[in-house]
Amino acid sequence: MIRIVLLSSILLASGGCTHPDDPGLEALSAPIARRSASNVTYTPDGRVATAWVTHAADSTRSAGVARFGTLSVLVDGGHSVTISENGSEPSVDPESPPQWTTTPDGMMYVAYAASSTSEQVSRAMGIRVAASRDGGSTWSVVGGPGGTSDFGGYRSNHELTSTPDGTLYVAWLDSRFSTEDSYEVRVLISRSEDGGRTWSEPSTPDMAATCECCRVALTTGADGTLYVAWRKILEGGVRDIVLSSSTDRGETWNSPVVVFDDGWVQEYCPDAGPSLAVSDDGLVHVAWWTGKEGEAGVKYVQSTDRGRTFSPPSFIETAQESAASHVQLAVHGHTVHLVFDDGRLSPPRVAHAVSRDGGVRFDALTYQSQAGVVAAYPHLAVREDSSVIVWNERPAESPTALSPTDVAWRPYSPSSIMRVVRIRHATQR
Repeated sequence: MIRIVLLSSILLASGGCTHPDDPGLEALSAPIARRSASNVTYTPDGRVATAWVTHAADSTRSAGVARFGTLSVLVDGGHSVTISENGSEPSVDPESPPQWTTTPDGMMYVAYAASSTSEQVSRAMGIRVAASRDGGSTWSVVGGPGGTSDFGGYRSNHELTSTPDGTLYVAWLDSRFSTEDSYEVRVLISRSEDGGRTWSEPSTPDMAATCECCRVALTTGADGTLYVAWRKILEGGVRDIVLSSSTDRGETWNSPVVVFDDGWVQEYCPDAGPSLAVSDDGLVHVAWWTGKEGEAGVKYVQSTDRGRTFSPPSFIETAQESAASHVQLAVHGHTVHLVFDDGRLSPPRVAHAVSRDGGVRFDALTYQSQAGVVAAYPHLAVREDSSVIVWNERPAESPTALSPTDVAWRPYSPSSIMRVVRIRHATQR
Protein backbone atom coordinates (compact mmCIF):
# COMPACT_ATOMS: atom_id res chain seq x y z
CA MET A 1 0.00 0.00 0.00
CA ILE A 2 1.31 3.44 -0.91
CA ARG A 3 0.59 6.39 1.33
CA ILE A 4 1.00 9.87 -0.11
CA VAL A 5 2.37 12.59 2.14
CA LEU A 6 2.00 16.21 1.01
CA LEU A 7 4.93 18.48 1.78
CA SER A 8 4.61 22.17 0.82
CA SER A 9 7.37 24.62 -0.01
CA ILE A 10 6.77 28.17 -1.23
CA LEU A 11 8.72 29.04 -4.35
CA LEU A 12 7.66 32.67 -4.40
CA ALA A 13 7.30 33.86 -0.85
CA SER A 14 6.80 37.58 -1.39
CA GLY A 15 6.89 40.32 -3.99
CA GLY A 16 10.38 40.66 -5.40
CA CYS A 17 11.69 37.35 -4.04
CA THR A 18 12.87 34.74 -6.52
CA HIS A 19 14.02 31.16 -6.40
CA PRO A 20 17.76 30.99 -7.19
CA ASP A 21 17.19 28.36 -9.87
CA ASP A 22 14.38 30.30 -11.58
CA PRO A 23 15.77 33.61 -12.88
CA GLY A 24 12.48 34.54 -14.52
CA LEU A 25 10.26 34.34 -11.45
CA GLU A 26 10.63 38.05 -10.75
CA ALA A 27 8.08 38.51 -13.55
CA LEU A 28 5.47 36.80 -11.38
CA SER A 29 5.93 38.98 -8.31
CA ALA A 30 5.99 42.44 -9.87
CA PRO A 31 2.95 44.44 -8.66
CA ILE A 32 0.68 45.32 -11.57
CA ALA A 33 -2.56 47.17 -12.13
CA ARG A 34 -4.59 44.25 -13.46
CA ARG A 35 -3.82 40.59 -13.82
CA SER A 36 -5.85 37.74 -15.22
CA ALA A 37 -5.97 34.56 -13.23
CA SER A 38 -2.67 32.79 -13.68
CA ASN A 39 -2.68 29.24 -15.03
CA VAL A 40 -0.09 26.51 -14.65
CA THR A 41 0.94 23.23 -16.26
CA TYR A 42 3.85 20.84 -16.52
CA THR A 43 5.95 20.81 -19.68
CA PRO A 44 6.59 17.47 -21.41
CA ASP A 45 9.97 17.25 -19.63
CA GLY A 46 8.45 17.92 -16.19
CA ARG A 47 9.14 21.63 -15.67
CA VAL A 48 6.53 24.07 -14.34
CA ALA A 49 5.07 26.55 -16.82
CA THR A 50 2.83 29.49 -15.90
CA ALA A 51 0.80 31.81 -18.15
CA TRP A 52 -0.96 35.06 -17.36
CA VAL A 53 -2.22 38.30 -18.93
CA THR A 54 -1.36 41.70 -17.47
CA HIS A 55 -2.48 45.25 -18.12
CA ALA A 56 0.54 47.54 -18.23
CA ALA A 57 -1.26 50.79 -17.36
CA ASP A 58 -2.50 51.80 -13.91
CA SER A 59 -6.21 51.26 -14.45
CA THR A 60 -7.38 50.93 -10.86
CA ARG A 61 -10.25 53.37 -11.23
CA SER A 62 -12.57 50.54 -12.24
CA ALA A 63 -13.23 47.20 -10.57
CA GLY A 64 -15.20 45.95 -13.56
CA VAL A 65 -14.09 43.88 -16.54
CA ALA A 66 -10.54 44.73 -17.63
CA ARG A 67 -9.78 45.45 -21.24
CA PHE A 68 -6.67 43.94 -22.82
CA GLY A 69 -3.02 43.42 -22.08
CA THR A 70 0.07 41.25 -22.56
CA LEU A 71 0.13 37.45 -22.53
CA SER A 72 3.26 36.02 -20.89
CA VAL A 73 4.56 32.49 -20.38
CA LEU A 74 7.28 31.48 -17.94
CA VAL A 75 8.95 28.05 -17.76
CA ASP A 76 11.14 26.99 -14.83
CA GLY A 77 14.72 28.03 -15.36
CA GLY A 78 13.94 30.59 -18.05
CA HIS A 79 12.70 34.12 -18.55
CA SER A 80 9.15 35.17 -19.31
CA VAL A 81 8.18 35.12 -23.00
CA THR A 82 5.50 37.33 -24.56
CA ILE A 83 3.00 35.79 -26.98
CA SER A 84 1.64 38.34 -29.43
CA GLU A 85 -0.25 38.53 -32.70
CA ASN A 86 -0.73 41.47 -35.04
CA GLY A 87 -4.35 42.63 -35.02
CA SER A 88 -5.37 41.24 -31.63
CA GLU A 89 -4.69 41.85 -27.96
CA PRO A 90 -5.29 39.35 -25.11
CA SER A 91 -8.13 40.19 -22.75
CA VAL A 92 -7.57 40.56 -19.01
CA ASP A 93 -10.14 38.56 -17.07
CA PRO A 94 -9.36 36.50 -13.96
CA GLU A 95 -12.26 34.13 -14.63
CA SER A 96 -10.97 33.54 -18.17
CA PRO A 97 -7.20 32.89 -17.96
CA PRO A 98 -4.98 31.31 -20.61
CA GLN A 99 -5.66 27.57 -20.86
CA TRP A 100 -3.08 24.82 -21.38
CA THR A 101 -2.83 21.43 -23.03
CA THR A 102 0.05 19.20 -24.16
CA THR A 103 -0.16 16.54 -26.86
CA PRO A 104 1.75 13.21 -26.97
CA ASP A 105 4.11 14.51 -29.66
CA GLY A 106 5.51 17.02 -27.14
CA MET A 107 3.67 20.07 -28.47
CA MET A 108 2.39 22.61 -25.94
CA TYR A 109 -0.66 24.78 -26.63
CA VAL A 110 -2.19 27.75 -24.86
CA ALA A 111 -5.62 29.19 -25.70
CA TYR A 112 -6.63 32.71 -24.71
CA ALA A 113 -9.39 35.23 -25.30
CA ALA A 114 -8.44 38.32 -27.31
CA SER A 115 -9.97 41.40 -28.86
CA SER A 116 -9.34 42.93 -32.26
CA THR A 117 -10.04 46.44 -31.02
CA SER A 118 -9.60 48.54 -27.89
CA GLU A 119 -13.10 49.95 -28.35
CA GLN A 120 -16.20 47.98 -27.38
CA VAL A 121 -13.93 45.07 -26.59
CA SER A 122 -16.77 42.70 -25.66
CA ARG A 123 -18.16 43.03 -29.19
CA ALA A 124 -14.94 42.09 -30.99
CA MET A 125 -13.55 39.03 -29.24
CA GLY A 126 -12.17 35.70 -30.40
CA ILE A 127 -10.39 32.64 -29.03
CA ARG A 128 -6.76 32.38 -30.16
CA VAL A 129 -4.37 29.41 -29.85
CA ALA A 130 -0.56 29.56 -29.66
CA ALA A 131 1.82 26.59 -29.96
CA SER A 132 5.33 25.72 -28.80
CA ARG A 133 7.42 22.79 -30.01
CA ASP A 134 10.44 23.51 -27.77
CA GLY A 135 9.01 23.11 -24.27
CA GLY A 136 7.67 26.65 -24.00
CA SER A 137 10.80 28.61 -24.93
CA THR A 138 9.28 30.07 -28.09
CA TRP A 139 5.65 30.45 -29.19
CA SER A 140 3.65 31.29 -32.29
CA VAL A 141 -0.05 31.99 -32.69
CA VAL A 142 -1.35 29.27 -35.01
CA GLY A 143 -5.04 30.21 -35.24
CA GLY A 144 -8.30 29.80 -33.45
CA PRO A 145 -11.91 28.73 -33.96
CA GLY A 146 -13.03 30.62 -37.07
CA GLY A 147 -9.65 32.22 -37.82
CA THR A 148 -8.68 35.88 -37.45
CA SER A 149 -11.91 36.98 -39.15
CA ASP A 150 -13.92 35.42 -36.34
CA PHE A 151 -13.54 38.36 -33.95
CA GLY A 152 -17.00 39.55 -33.07
CA GLY A 153 -19.33 39.57 -30.12
CA TYR A 154 -18.49 38.21 -26.70
CA ARG A 155 -16.26 35.09 -26.88
CA SER A 156 -14.48 34.14 -23.70
CA ASN A 157 -14.56 31.94 -20.56
CA HIS A 158 -13.00 29.11 -22.51
CA GLU A 159 -11.15 25.87 -21.87
CA LEU A 160 -8.73 23.88 -24.00
CA THR A 161 -8.13 20.12 -24.01
CA SER A 162 -6.67 17.44 -26.27
CA THR A 163 -6.94 13.72 -26.99
CA PRO A 164 -4.16 11.09 -27.29
CA ASP A 165 -4.27 11.40 -31.10
CA GLY A 166 -3.38 15.09 -30.84
CA THR A 167 -6.82 16.53 -31.63
CA LEU A 168 -7.42 19.88 -29.92
CA TYR A 169 -10.79 20.96 -28.53
CA VAL A 170 -11.84 24.41 -27.33
CA ALA A 171 -15.10 25.28 -25.57
CA TRP A 172 -16.16 28.85 -24.87
CA LEU A 173 -19.11 31.17 -24.22
CA ASP A 174 -20.37 33.00 -27.31
CA SER A 175 -22.92 35.78 -27.83
CA ARG A 176 -23.31 35.36 -31.61
CA PHE A 177 -26.91 34.22 -31.14
CA SER A 178 -27.96 37.51 -29.56
CA THR A 179 -30.45 39.80 -31.27
CA GLU A 180 -31.31 43.47 -30.91
CA ASP A 181 -34.05 42.46 -28.49
CA SER A 182 -32.27 39.76 -26.53
CA TYR A 183 -28.70 39.20 -25.31
CA GLU A 184 -28.03 35.46 -25.31
CA VAL A 185 -24.89 33.46 -24.58
CA ARG A 186 -24.39 29.79 -25.47
CA VAL A 187 -21.64 27.20 -25.08
CA LEU A 188 -19.76 26.40 -28.30
CA ILE A 189 -17.14 23.70 -28.96
CA SER A 190 -14.76 23.36 -31.90
CA ARG A 191 -11.93 20.94 -32.73
CA SER A 192 -8.69 21.08 -34.69
CA GLU A 193 -6.91 18.10 -36.21
CA ASP A 194 -3.91 20.02 -37.54
CA GLY A 195 -2.36 21.62 -34.49
CA GLY A 196 -4.73 24.56 -34.25
CA ARG A 197 -4.37 25.92 -37.78
CA THR A 198 -7.92 25.08 -38.88
CA TRP A 199 -11.03 24.39 -36.81
CA SER A 200 -14.35 22.64 -37.25
CA GLU A 201 -17.63 24.48 -37.43
CA PRO A 202 -18.65 25.04 -33.80
CA SER A 203 -21.25 22.76 -32.24
CA THR A 204 -23.32 23.38 -29.12
CA PRO A 205 -24.57 20.96 -26.46
CA ASP A 206 -27.57 23.17 -25.68
CA MET A 207 -29.60 25.64 -27.73
CA ALA A 208 -30.83 27.46 -24.61
CA ALA A 209 -29.07 30.44 -23.06
CA THR A 210 -26.46 29.81 -20.41
CA CYS A 211 -25.00 31.82 -17.54
CA GLU A 212 -23.29 34.76 -19.18
CA CYS A 213 -19.73 34.67 -17.83
CA CYS A 214 -19.07 31.55 -15.74
CA ARG A 215 -16.20 29.74 -17.42
CA VAL A 216 -16.79 26.48 -19.28
CA ALA A 217 -15.12 23.21 -18.22
CA LEU A 218 -14.00 20.77 -20.92
CA THR A 219 -12.14 17.45 -20.86
CA THR A 220 -11.87 14.08 -22.59
CA GLY A 221 -11.88 10.51 -21.30
CA ALA A 222 -9.45 7.76 -22.25
CA ASP A 223 -12.16 6.23 -24.45
CA GLY A 224 -12.46 9.46 -26.46
CA THR A 225 -15.68 10.68 -24.86
CA LEU A 226 -15.79 14.47 -24.71
CA TYR A 227 -17.33 16.15 -21.66
CA VAL A 228 -18.36 19.75 -21.14
CA ALA A 229 -19.84 21.34 -17.99
CA TRP A 230 -21.22 24.83 -17.46
CA ARG A 231 -23.64 26.87 -15.35
CA LYS A 232 -27.02 26.77 -17.05
CA ILE A 233 -29.98 29.09 -16.54
CA LEU A 234 -32.80 26.69 -15.67
CA GLU A 235 -36.52 27.28 -15.21
CA GLY A 236 -37.36 29.82 -12.53
CA GLY A 237 -33.96 31.55 -12.73
CA VAL A 238 -32.07 28.63 -11.18
CA ARG A 239 -28.35 28.69 -12.07
CA ASP A 240 -26.98 25.19 -11.46
CA ILE A 241 -24.19 23.16 -13.05
CA VAL A 242 -24.97 20.79 -15.93
CA LEU A 243 -22.88 18.34 -17.96
CA SER A 244 -23.16 17.03 -21.50
CA SER A 245 -21.08 14.45 -23.37
CA SER A 246 -20.28 13.50 -26.95
CA THR A 247 -18.97 10.22 -28.36
CA ASP A 248 -18.56 11.45 -31.94
CA ARG A 249 -15.85 14.11 -31.53
CA GLY A 250 -18.29 16.85 -30.67
CA GLU A 251 -20.58 16.47 -33.67
CA THR A 252 -23.61 15.67 -31.49
CA TRP A 253 -24.23 15.97 -27.76
CA ASN A 254 -26.33 14.26 -25.13
CA SER A 255 -28.96 16.35 -23.35
CA PRO A 256 -27.46 18.28 -20.41
CA VAL A 257 -27.78 16.60 -17.00
CA VAL A 258 -27.88 18.59 -13.75
CA VAL A 259 -24.93 17.32 -11.68
CA PHE A 260 -26.61 18.30 -8.39
CA ASP A 261 -29.85 20.13 -7.63
CA ASP A 262 -28.62 23.16 -5.72
CA GLY A 263 -31.70 25.10 -6.74
CA TRP A 264 -29.81 28.39 -6.57
CA VAL A 265 -31.99 31.21 -7.89
CA GLN A 266 -29.82 34.10 -9.07
CA GLU A 267 -30.48 37.12 -11.30
CA TYR A 268 -26.94 37.63 -12.58
CA CYS A 269 -23.81 35.66 -13.40
CA PRO A 270 -21.52 35.05 -10.40
CA ASP A 271 -18.34 34.60 -12.49
CA ALA A 272 -17.67 31.15 -11.05
CA GLY A 273 -17.74 28.17 -13.38
CA PRO A 274 -17.26 24.44 -12.66
CA SER A 275 -14.17 22.25 -12.95
CA LEU A 276 -14.12 18.87 -14.62
CA ALA A 277 -11.80 15.85 -14.91
CA VAL A 278 -11.96 12.20 -15.98
CA SER A 279 -9.73 9.62 -14.30
CA ASP A 280 -8.17 6.62 -16.04
CA ASP A 281 -10.90 4.34 -14.72
CA GLY A 282 -13.56 6.44 -16.46
CA LEU A 283 -14.93 8.26 -13.40
CA VAL A 284 -16.18 11.74 -14.22
CA HIS A 285 -15.32 14.27 -11.50
CA VAL A 286 -17.11 17.64 -11.16
CA ALA A 287 -16.55 20.41 -8.61
CA TRP A 288 -18.28 23.80 -8.40
CA TRP A 289 -19.42 26.66 -6.17
CA THR A 290 -23.01 27.60 -5.37
CA GLY A 291 -24.25 30.78 -3.73
CA LYS A 292 -27.49 29.29 -2.43
CA GLU A 293 -28.26 30.89 0.93
CA GLY A 294 -27.74 28.45 3.78
CA GLU A 295 -25.78 26.07 1.53
CA ALA A 296 -23.26 28.42 -0.07
CA GLY A 297 -19.83 27.04 -0.91
CA VAL A 298 -17.99 24.29 -2.78
CA LYS A 299 -19.21 20.78 -3.63
CA TYR A 300 -17.87 17.78 -5.52
CA VAL A 301 -19.64 14.82 -7.19
CA GLN A 302 -18.66 12.00 -9.51
CA SER A 303 -20.28 9.82 -12.15
CA THR A 304 -19.61 6.15 -12.87
CA ASP A 305 -21.74 6.03 -16.03
CA ARG A 306 -20.21 8.69 -18.30
CA GLY A 307 -22.17 11.56 -16.86
CA ARG A 308 -25.67 10.14 -17.07
CA THR A 309 -26.11 10.12 -13.28
CA PHE A 310 -24.11 11.55 -10.38
CA SER A 311 -23.38 10.55 -6.80
CA PRO A 312 -24.42 12.69 -3.83
CA PRO A 313 -21.65 15.19 -2.98
CA SER A 314 -18.74 13.56 -1.12
CA PHE A 315 -17.09 16.94 -0.54
CA ILE A 316 -19.20 19.76 0.91
CA GLU A 317 -17.67 22.95 2.29
CA THR A 318 -20.62 25.30 2.70
CA ALA A 319 -21.94 27.98 5.03
CA GLN A 320 -24.88 30.36 5.36
CA GLU A 321 -23.27 32.62 2.78
CA SER A 322 -20.10 32.69 0.72
CA ALA A 323 -18.46 34.95 -1.80
CA ALA A 324 -17.83 33.27 -5.15
CA SER A 325 -15.23 30.50 -4.95
CA HIS A 326 -13.30 29.60 -8.09
CA VAL A 327 -12.78 25.84 -8.04
CA GLN A 328 -10.22 23.76 -9.87
CA LEU A 329 -9.73 19.99 -9.68
CA ALA A 330 -7.13 17.60 -11.02
CA VAL A 331 -6.90 13.82 -10.92
CA HIS A 332 -3.85 11.55 -11.02
CA GLY A 333 -4.54 7.85 -10.57
CA HIS A 334 -6.86 7.52 -7.57
CA THR A 335 -5.81 10.86 -6.10
CA VAL A 336 -8.15 13.83 -6.54
CA HIS A 337 -6.99 17.38 -5.79
CA LEU A 338 -9.36 20.31 -5.21
CA VAL A 339 -8.26 23.94 -4.84
CA PHE A 340 -10.46 27.00 -4.42
CA ASP A 341 -10.49 30.46 -2.91
CA ASP A 342 -12.65 29.93 0.18
CA GLY A 343 -15.36 32.58 -0.05
CA ARG A 344 -16.69 31.71 3.39
CA LEU A 345 -13.72 33.57 4.81
CA SER A 346 -13.13 37.31 4.70
CA PRO A 347 -10.64 37.84 3.22
CA PRO A 348 -10.70 34.56 1.24
CA ARG A 349 -7.81 32.08 1.41
CA VAL A 350 -6.69 29.42 -1.07
CA ALA A 351 -7.88 26.04 0.22
CA HIS A 352 -6.57 22.62 -0.86
CA ALA A 353 -8.28 19.26 -0.30
CA VAL A 354 -7.04 15.80 -1.31
CA SER A 355 -8.82 12.47 -1.74
CA ARG A 356 -6.68 9.34 -2.00
CA ASP A 357 -9.51 6.93 -2.83
CA GLY A 358 -10.86 8.40 -6.06
CA GLY A 359 -13.05 11.05 -4.46
CA VAL A 360 -14.95 8.90 -1.96
CA ARG A 361 -13.46 10.72 1.06
CA PHE A 362 -11.39 13.90 1.32
CA ASP A 363 -8.80 14.87 3.90
CA ALA A 364 -9.36 18.01 5.93
CA LEU A 365 -8.77 21.31 4.16
CA THR A 366 -5.35 22.89 4.29
CA TYR A 367 -4.81 26.56 3.46
CA GLN A 368 -1.96 27.43 1.13
CA SER A 369 -2.29 31.22 1.26
CA GLN A 370 -1.57 33.32 4.32
CA ALA A 371 -4.30 34.69 6.58
CA GLY A 372 -5.03 38.39 6.28
CA VAL A 373 -4.49 38.79 2.52
CA VAL A 374 -7.03 38.46 -0.28
CA ALA A 375 -6.16 35.33 -2.32
CA ALA A 376 -8.21 34.33 -5.34
CA TYR A 377 -8.48 32.37 -8.60
CA PRO A 378 -6.17 29.41 -7.88
CA HIS A 379 -5.15 26.94 -10.57
CA LEU A 380 -3.19 23.71 -10.26
CA ALA A 381 -1.30 21.04 -12.17
CA VAL A 382 -0.62 17.52 -10.88
CA ARG A 383 1.94 14.82 -11.61
CA GLU A 384 2.71 11.56 -9.84
CA ASP A 385 5.54 13.07 -7.79
CA SER A 386 4.43 16.69 -7.38
CA SER A 387 1.78 19.36 -7.76
CA VAL A 388 1.90 23.10 -8.22
CA ILE A 389 -0.71 25.72 -7.30
CA VAL A 390 -0.76 29.34 -8.46
CA TRP A 391 -3.06 32.17 -7.43
CA ASN A 392 -3.30 35.98 -7.26
CA GLU A 393 -3.38 37.98 -4.07
CA ARG A 394 -3.52 41.54 -2.79
CA PRO A 395 -3.63 43.29 0.59
CA ALA A 396 -6.91 42.91 2.45
CA GLU A 397 -7.08 46.66 3.01
CA SER A 398 -7.51 47.25 -0.75
CA PRO A 399 -10.29 49.80 -1.52
CA THR A 400 -12.22 47.05 -3.32
CA ALA A 401 -11.83 44.52 -0.54
CA LEU A 402 -14.22 41.64 -0.39
CA SER A 403 -17.38 41.49 1.66
CA PRO A 404 -18.88 38.07 2.42
CA THR A 405 -21.93 38.69 0.25
CA ASP A 406 -20.06 39.67 -2.91
CA VAL A 407 -20.44 36.97 -5.54
CA ALA A 408 -18.66 38.69 -8.45
CA TRP A 409 -15.25 39.94 -7.38
CA ARG A 410 -12.00 40.45 -9.24
CA PRO A 411 -8.57 40.95 -7.65
CA TYR A 412 -7.62 44.15 -9.45
CA SER A 413 -5.08 46.17 -7.50
CA PRO A 414 -1.75 47.88 -8.14
CA SER A 415 -0.27 45.49 -5.59
CA SER A 416 -1.67 42.30 -7.10
CA ILE A 417 0.98 39.58 -7.21
CA MET A 418 1.12 35.92 -8.20
CA ARG A 419 1.98 33.21 -5.69
CA VAL A 420 3.45 29.83 -6.62
CA VAL A 421 3.43 26.85 -4.26
CA ARG A 422 5.06 23.55 -5.15
CA ILE A 423 3.89 20.38 -3.39
CA ARG A 424 5.91 17.18 -3.33
CA HIS A 425 4.16 13.80 -3.17
CA ALA A 426 6.44 11.64 -1.04
CA THR A 427 5.41 7.99 -1.22
CA GLN A 428 5.91 5.54 1.59
CA ARG A 429 5.13 1.84 1.70
